[in-house]
Amino acid sequence: MINFSRLLKVRETARDVEKHHNKRADEVPKHLIRYSNVKAPMVSWNITRKCNFSCDICHLDSALEAESDELTTKEAIEFIDHMASIKVPMISVYGGEPLTRDDFFALAGHAHKKGLRIILSSNAALITEQTAREIAESGISYVGIDMDGFSQIDGGMDVIAGLEKAKPAMEYLRNAGVGCGVRITIGDFNLSQMSSIIEAIENTGLKRFAVCQHFGGRDWKAVKEERREIIDFLIDYAMKNPEMEVVTEQLYDDGVYLLQRVAEREPEIAAEMEKLLARQGGCPAGDRIVNVDYRGDVHLCPYWQSRTIGNIREKKLSDICFDPFDLSLGEVDCFAHKRQPTIVWAGVKGEGEALQRLHHKTLKAIEKAGLIPDRRKYKPHVTLARMKQMPKEKLLSYLEANNHFKTDNFTISHFTQFRSHLTRHGADYEVLARYGSDPSNTQF
Repeated sequence: MINFSRLLKVRETARDVEKHHNKRADEVPKHLIRYSNVKAPMVSWNITRKCNFSCDICHLDSALEAESDELTTKEAIEFIDHMASIKVPMISVYGGEPLTRDDFFALAGHAHKKGLRIILSSNAALITEQTAREIAESGISYVGIDMDGFSQIDGGMDVIAGLEKAKPAMEYLRNAGVGCGVRITIGDFNLSQMSSIIEAIENTGLKRFAVCQHFGGRDWKAVKEERREIIDFLIDYAMKNPEMEVVTEQLYDDGVYLLQRVAEREPEIAAEMEKLLARQGGCPAGDRIVNVDYRGDVHLCPYWQSRTIGNIREKKLSDICFDPFDLSLGEVDCFAHKRQPTIVWAGVKGEGEALQRLHHKTLKAIEKAGLIPDRRKYKPHVTLARMKQMPKEKLLSYLEANNHFKTDNFTISHFTQFRSHLTRHGADYEVLARYGSDPSNTQF
């Protein structure tokens, strides 16, 4: 998500980022926790498919009844214990409707006792005065109210009427000391009502709202025009109403467009905002966030349910996040021109996509550390020899003789970070950290 309000207050926020970078999660303000030195991702957890509503625009395919294969209470508690052990910075609990699970408060209370920060996404229809007190007692600090269910009125989407229906739940949460905000869906069905919807949000007394954009099944030109109209409206509103937090979900290029808009008016602020966006990085899917559904299937993103990378019933989350993959070696060549070769290498073949993802994450980590990454085209290889002088004919003969070199596949189950120390006899390598599927010797 992109928080327009935080970005527009960039000078204060940028200082906070610098101040708290590389600190422990418990030393960092809550809104900056993603910048701390916590290696585990935030977890978006759909703990049940069951929901008391059946919304046409639901991307999670919720149902009126729970699935028979959803995680049991015992399995859910074991998962919570593991998340605590790897220091997951935050759990966002979704459904379906989480409050339909009979053991919800037992699970939330257990997570809180384990020191985990929990926020709840709910349609609020089940939040009574007693439920609000239970939410507070279980350690949940914030409830995001998804308006889609309440807004489904007479076969259409009426966010304004939905907000009126949700007011009692909001008041119960406030009285219980729990923060809350709303998430609204904007699309062609209610785009013309945006001003009225925002006014209705203000009338609830809320100080935060999030917008999810829905453009199902229409041509890209229409989608692009409507997206731009929505973002322009939200940017203008956030600039005029600094007391209200305005957040957009799903698309991280919203931040880039905000930067462009601010650059037209205040270039100095834009320069600081650009630094903050660079520090934050782009889409966090599979890196700073992972999604776990009610079956225990792990996805890179809550909005990308078609791709599963593992299941917590079979592996621990910390093992799934570095999934083993197969490679092989093939072909032999050299870097630099063959007239002046410097390095002879064997090429790496196989699951190049996995290796490219690892390379991309490494570059992002280098940038976050304030270092300058190598921007040369990435060529996976194994160095066979470094040369100062080599007769051209001898080298060409060697390359020709080994042109068809190929190994069997081998599995990459971990990777190791080294530091090299150059000596007169060559480089000595020091192991700094090991990452991968060996829980006894792995940094997440």
